Amino acid sequence: DFRNVSWATRDAWLAELQQWLKPGLKILHIAQAHSLNLSCERVRVFPALATLDLSDNPELGERGLISAPCPNKFPALQVLALRNAGMETLSGVCSALSAAKVQPQELDLSHNSLRDTTGAPRCDWPSSLNSLNLSFTELEQV
Repeated sequence: DFRNVSWATRDAWLAELQQWLKPGLKILHIAQAHSLNLSCERVRVFPALATLDLSDNPELGERGLISAPCPNKFPALQVLALRNAGMETLSGVCSALSAAKVQPQELDLSHNSLRDTTGAPRCDWPSSLNSLNLSFTELEQV
């Protein structure tokens, strides 16, 4: 659990941090980070990580979501928490998850200022998704 941290190694922070984490790590929570930009090619696979919680990082947004989960680095990921993480649209989140090749079973988007995207390109949510938390998102309908 990391809160209110900044990284001296800029975009290599996760690769640097990874050397200190146990290989069987199952839950990683990073909140109020000053930057979640990272260089995915330097990150090793997190084979057992089931929960990635990037909540309370309002600067993350959908653009950061494309790189933050590093494609193919979290094969066991089941829960992705993005509460108060600067997400703006459901279609943008769906597209970012698809681009990052992340297929969680549970996705928490609560406490984001999501807006209606009627007319936005259709996106297929991961077939593994069985729980989607949209509480306190300002959406009037889904």
